[in-house]
Amino acid sequence: MQTNNKIKIAIVASSLSGGGAERVSAVLSRILDNLGYEVHVITVLSGVDYQYSGYYFDLGSHKTNAFSRLNRLLLFKKYLKKHQFSFIIDSRSRPVFLKEFFINKFLYKKQKIIYWVHNYNTETYIPNSRFLTRLIYKSTTNFVTVSEAIKNKIETKYKFKNVTTIYNAIDSTFSNQLSNSINQKLPNNYILYFGRLVNKSKNITLLIEAYNLSILAKHNVKLVILGDGIDKAKLKKQVKNLKQSENIKFYNYTSTPSLFINKANFTVLTSRYEGFPMVILESLSLGVPVVSVDCNSGPKEIIKDKINGLLVENFNVKALANAFNSFIFEPDCFDLYKLNAKKSIDHLSEENIGKVWLKLLKQIYER
Repeated sequence: MQTNNKIKIAIVASSLSGGGAERVSAVLSRILDNLGYEVHVITVLSGVDYQYSGYYFDLGSHKTNAFSRLNRLLLFKKYLKKHQFSFIIDSRSRPVFLKEFFINKFLYKKQKIIYWVHNYNTETYIPNSRFLTRLIYKSTTNFVTVSEAIKNKIETKYKFKNVTTIYNAIDSTFSNQLSNSINQKLPNNYILYFGRLVNKSKNITLLIEAYNLSILAKHNVKLVILGDGIDKAKLKKQVKNLKQSENIKFYNYTSTPSLFINKANFTVLTSRYEGFPMVILESLSLGVPVVSVDCNSGPKEIIKDKINGLLVENFNVKALANAFNSFIFEPDCFDLYKLNAKKSIDHLSEENIGKVWLKLLKQIYER
């Protein structure tokens, strides 16, 4: 397969703003563009926070009336027909069976499709029912997962044959944001959580409980929580009830979290489940170690325990508090984690991940 402008690839994403899946879709557009493909990014919703390459078709801008969903589907079909893509990489969450059945059987008919799965909660990408799954997908459908744990789950549960793990790449533009300035005053000494404030998946109450149990506050090490979400008020109430409002500080979402990460002693992830967390990559890429629970999936495929951070048993508040305390009792260890952080993810550069994508696309193209 020749990588030139005759090979067209569409990346279908929810949007280019907000979360990790949206960021990696933008990163992939740059990777494929650098490989010589003609790239089109098609988004369901409007919004661009991340640097992308190629053509951009925003279906979200056509959301105008009660019939806008049908109108967007027709526009989507027209766009696919016009460009005759060699590949479509579908990065959206896909939880609604009837919608995905229609898209797969009518819009994607006779197309080479790669379905991208970004989260261990696979029900947001593939129907939980095997029967419904078989109505949409064939056993030979191409799936890309962002972790080995997700790959193993899909192969075991659904018996799909063509499942490939391709890790998320480090966003090469991420560190450039450090040239900006923070308008809000930050504590001099803090640990950081950044991401969506959705407790059902991110389990931020565990983070707050562990910080409260730890000795960090006594040593004037604050907890900064950066982000927005449906549980922000609930989390603030928890902090107030624990009488930790002076030590746990909330900041609103920003598209440039690198400014907060760079000044942190370490970052924290306490999720119930993940995919291949970009927050870990983003921290390590800036030389900041990570303390993470060992959730399904992702952290243990990135973090080398006691080398570039710490892995802690999930849902264990005492173990997490002890990990926090080790920053006070064993500061030299955290200096070592910091020293190892950047080089520990060299294999996840855009160039290296691009080679893996190129190999897969060649295989699918030649089938």
